[in-house]
Amino acid sequence: MSRCSLRVVAVVGVLHAGRASADPYPSPTAWASGVPLRPFLILDAPARRLPGSTPLVRLHTRLTGPVVVATYRVTSSRSVLVARPGDAPVQVADTDVGAEAEALLVRTDPLPRCGAGLALVATATTHPSARPPTRPEDGEAERDFAGNWGATGQPWLTRSVPIGALPSGLYLVRVLAGGWASSALVSVGTLTALVRRGDGTDRVVVTDAEGVPQRGVAVWRTVGGSVDGEGVTDARGEVTFPASEAFSVRYVAERGADVAWADVAHVRADACDVRVELVTGRPACRVGERLSVRGYVRGCDAGFDAPLAHEPVGVGLPEGVTTVATGDDGSFAAEVGCGGALVARVRGVEHRRTLQPFGEDYFAAHPAYLHFDRPWAAPGETVTGTVSDRDGAWPGYAQVHFSVGEVTGSAPIGRGYPAVFTFVMPPSSTPLGRVAVRAEVRSIATTTVAANELWTGTQRDLFDRPSAWTEAVTSRGAGPPVVAPRVPLEVTPDRAFVTPGETLGVVLRAPALGTTLVTLERGDVWASSVIPAGVTRAGLPVPAGARGLATVVATHVLRGVVSTVGSAVEVETSRRFGLRVTTDALSYAAGARARVTVAARTPDGRAHGATVTLWVADAAWWELGADDHPPAALRMRGVERPAGAGDSTHPPGSGSDEGRRFDTVLDWNERPLPGATFRHAWGFAGPTLRFDARASFAALAARIARAGGLRGATVCPAVARSLGRPHLRAQNVPWDLAALRVAEASGTVVALEGRTLNFACPDGEGTIGMGNIGTMGRGSGAGASQGYGGRRRNIRRSIDGTTAFVASLPVDAAGEASFDFPLPAHPGRWRFEAFALGPDGGTATAHAIATAR
Repeated sequence: MSRCSLRVVAVVGVLHAGRASADPYPSPTAWASGVPLRPFLILDAPARRLPGSTPLVRLHTRLTGPVVVATYRVTSSRSVLVARPGDAPVQVADTDVGAEAEALLVRTDPLPRCGAGLALVATATTHPSARPPTRPEDGEAERDFAGNWGATGQPWLTRSVPIGALPSGLYLVRVLAGGWASSALVSVGTLTALVRRGDGTDRVVVTDAEGVPQRGVAVWRTVGGSVDGEGVTDARGEVTFPASEAFSVRYVAERGADVAWADVAHVRADACDVRVELVTGRPACRVGERLSVRGYVRGCDAGFDAPLAHEPVGVGLPEGVTTVATGDDGSFAAEVGCGGALVARVRGVEHRRTLQPFGEDYFAAHPAYLHFDRPWAAPGETVTGTVSDRDGAWPGYAQVHFSVGEVTGSAPIGRGYPAVFTFVMPPSSTPLGRVAVRAEVRSIATTTVAANELWTGTQRDLFDRPSAWTEAVTSRGAGPPVVAPRVPLEVTPDRAFVTPGETLGVVLRAPALGTTLVTLERGDVWASSVIPAGVTRAGLPVPAGARGLATVVATHVLRGVVSTVGSAVEVETSRRFGLRVTTDALSYAAGARARVTVAARTPDGRAHGATVTLWVADAAWWELGADDHPPAALRMRGVERPAGAGDSTHPPGSGSDEGRRFDTVLDWNERPLPGATFRHAWGFAGPTLRFDARASFAALAARIARAGGLRGATVCPAVARSLGRPHLRAQNVPWDLAALRVAEASGTVVALEGRTLNFACPDGEGTIGMGNIGTMGRGSGAGASQGYGGRRRNIRRSIDGTTAFVASLPVDAAGEASFDFPLPAHPGRWRFEAFALGPDGGTATAHAIATAR
């Protein structure tokens, strides 16, 4: 098939030549306002299509009149794909491609019409739906389009436009409305490009639609608007490129007319990035209090991952830090003030720990409120109660105890969530009565009481339920539906931990058809394997320099659809060990001495070398705040960071409206009319005129009206007699712009009366009627009440800060370290919190709690 032999199969009943049966211009906008109304055309091609299928483009617009859809085959892919990756929308009007697209459109020879880089293969006229869509597509509502593009006052209309069955190729689809256009790139073919961008190497794997690797496919890369690399796939369908510093890169795979591309973003990081861990010893603090904190820094030293000794560390509140230095083992200690967040900064990297600060007023009255899920309940019905403060939660962690008559129960409450409990309504013999419910929020320092009453009785109709409560109950939904994956795809490493130099086995569950690419990556692709259908196991070699949390990624290709899943695996760069804290007794007399032992053990029970830090604090801090940070070991091993990924199944290529650039001609009696350039056409969206005629004024007016899809035109009789047979030549001029300029040239006043175009006499004599003066080709496009708060002091008025911080001590040959600590001279619960640091960077934490009577 030659480049110009392509023909598009027409889609009968969807695209129509001519005008719609409904009025295409229901709401003309006044020319007199002087403000051009853009059509706001947004066009996109949702997905790549296989040959023989019917590709769709989606049009979103405010225009209700007809638009022309022109489909071009791109004969030179680089003419449109060598662009800045990530640039959107597609804009071609001011390029050679746009000029050629306009030139092909005005030619009159049969389709297809060939040019240097494009071939026009089909044109058709379509009308956006006059009714806005009831459901937004891809989760974006119509009002968001208006907000994004500055259009207000008119509904957005949508239309999925099929462009006919197409063979493999790259296509440019343009929607044209008067002086405006929007373009989209449509990709049809069987090639599928899978891209993994890494810190050191970018990998591209090219398959067919069923996932079979393709050898000898040309692949090129464009960065910043120019080609900066080319290659050819090997027998595995793979080609590698040096990693690019650019955030977004476009990879294009091309074999003949089959072109697939993907824009892939990636941020490179150092192969051995700095990590810092800040340990606070407890999750809450009192405003104004000084805290003892410790931490650890690890990074690259002479190219190897190691503790960073004598490294300056900024420690403190985010707005002000104090600089301390790490020791030989990379650890540091500091004293800081209490704040909502603490930070440790090293070489531009920081770790934040959130603490819950409490002022002295916390231990004053903090009112609680008791609510029910209804204002009335019959005896025997189950009622749900909720206890919280005004913010719907509670500033600390506590226990709520409730009572309804003889029935009691409890529920937890804390930061971010209220206490929720249920109870059964007690028996009642009265037609209408009330039941009292009491709730107590009990913490170490205080007890807060809330109470409320609930209507009950034997006759429900005696109680007038508020409509707001009824609506709240009946409008509850079951949540969004769960969409099942299209393919059963799973990948599982055969073990959770692997050491560098080993081969990691993976178990694959995939469909019976298609091919799967499996990679091991962390910032870069360490290893990859192409697994054909029916194979369930593979091995991935772990390089010697690998470390930290990595990801095993499985990417499956079937019928042009790409599915991806991943599973985490840890490349061990430090030996795993556990920590255990024990005390020589479970309870002590106030002021007694407690002996605390910390033991570090490997998973098989052997002693592990480590340096141990011990904090001793009031256990009530863990009721006021939760230590919900991930274990320190995760940060020290490096957070999982896959390579940048992308594929060609949804290639970027959408566009929004841009002013068309074409040669415009509007001559009246051999005299060019002013105000009719392509830039003036940007204020008009009517179909363009292309004719050259000498005729009566009435005949010329009728020609303009028919171009706009109107019934006809009327003219001022006196003006028509005086003009005789004027000569009008128009080329690429929107009909509504032509109507304005012809009215100015003829000395008439143009207006729209229903579906009739009127060129009225200047004084109004002889007119049929005046409609709105407008740019006619554009269109316009539970029932609850508050309880009461109260307070009762509990055992003591406040809680202690950190009672002791014991400096780091190494464990002995048995992996143990012991501490003797005198307890405070008053009753309480004490938490012994330990943090251990191994010589190879491994960390562990543990704690024990003892009671003083």
